[in-house]
Amino acid sequence: VFYQAPVAHIHQKQGCPYCGLNRLKKAICGVGVNDYDSPIKINGKHIDSYTCWRNMIKRCYDSKEQQKHPSYKGCIVCESWLSFSNFKKWFDANYCDGYEMDKDILSRDCKCYSPQTCLFVPKYINNLFRTRKDGRYGMGVHHEKTTNKYFAVVTIDGKTKYGKVYSDKECAYREYKELKCAEIKRVAMQALEKGDIDKRVFNALLNYNID
Repeated sequence: VFYQAPVAHIHQKQGCPYCGLNRLKKAICGVGVNDYDSPIKINGKHIDSYTCWRNMIKRCYDSKEQQKHPSYKGCIVCESWLSFSNFKKWFDANYCDGYEMDKDILSRDCKCYSPQTCLFVPKYINNLFRTRKDGRYGMGVHHEKTTNKYFAVVTIDGKTKYGKVYSDKECAYREYKELKCAEIKRVAMQALEKGDIDKRVFNALLNYNID
């Protein structure tokens, strides 16, 4: 029940105030529905679950975001998670403070955010897969113009390691893959020993392949 002047309804096309507020909060990139009944802001700051959900939606459906990060082109969010209330249930059941959501560890070629493909991992685990890339020569391969040689570059234990120098970029890429896979396994062992990850994440890291 609400009061409204006839002129507001007929000429200004105003409707129910409650429905109007719902319409304003539902449009996230035209697909995300914020159907959560409680406040999404506390002390002027969005709750963690909403920030995570909104960023996920933007990565998949915001053209400006994809211009900054082309690797997200073609990614989608499963139908269930287009509803914030559904995503929040999964978030609250799985989130660990300070952890980040990842969809690529369980499935290397995954393009869909869903409960089956996503998990939370410590930031240092996620950082393993943030690799500097020279678009012309492949992941982890750098080119020295003055000598026309190629070499692998990989971060190991927080320090940059440079591989051998090759005339063939494919050789440099093979060395990069060997170094990177060894580093992923080393970090996975340490994370499991510290209790930062479970067996599911550990096994996925051990079996992670770089194409």
